[in-house]
Amino acid sequence: MTAYRRIIDGIADGDAIGGPVALAEIVADSLRTNNGLNTTDITSRYLEWWRGGSFDTGPTFALVFKLIDDGMEPSVAVKAAHDTLGGNSAGSGPAHRNSVIAACTAIPIDGVPDAARAEALITHFDPVAGDAAAVVALLCRCLLEGRSWVSAKKFVAEHPGTGDVFAAILERPLDPGGFALDAVSAAVHFTGRLDALRKASEFAGDGNYCPVLVGVFLGAAGR
Repeated sequence: MTAYRRIIDGIADGDAIGGPVALAEIVADSLRTNNGLNTTDITSRYLEWWRGGSFDTGPTFALVFKLIDDGMEPSVAVKAAHDTLGGNSAGSGPAHRNSVIAACTAIPIDGVPDAARAEALITHFDPVAGDAAAVVALLCRCLLEGRSWVSAKKFVAEHPGTGDVFAAILERPLDPGGFALDAVSAAVHFTGRLDALRKASEFAGDGNYCPVLVGVFLGAAGR
């Protein structure tokens, strides 16, 4: 099983609807085609998917691509959507979909956080969304390389590109919502525990946030 497939199958295990899986497939296809991150190409692929009947995108993605489809420049649309949503563009969607960046060996491990942040900015103007995605992608790269869950967390905690963010994530109280730092915090809490995905799903209720990330981590770890 390829590294991409391990992560995408993990997303599917934790995803109740299917949107994160579809978006992760798009990112993975672009990474393979371009042998690395090409945000222009990913944006074009997202727009094609949007026009073809997208689903379960989250409000930020939906508004950004409505504006792009209406003729607005992508970089302008991201900021306009952020403003229209009252500055609320710090969701966990990028952490779900761009976790597959971890599987792209053309991106060195120290470049994974910046790549995740750059991909997140396609739709989410708030840097918090990119910071959370950077933590998730780097944890996944560590797991794909064979590190234990404990070792992966230590690496991310000590990495200059993620250390401060990861410390803030670990300090947050458990919350089932879609705010990016909360979703990652809850996923880190449940991953490594027995029956992690079931417990995360019960905790999340109708939300599709934390369980997707638990699936991502378990998939990257090969479990």
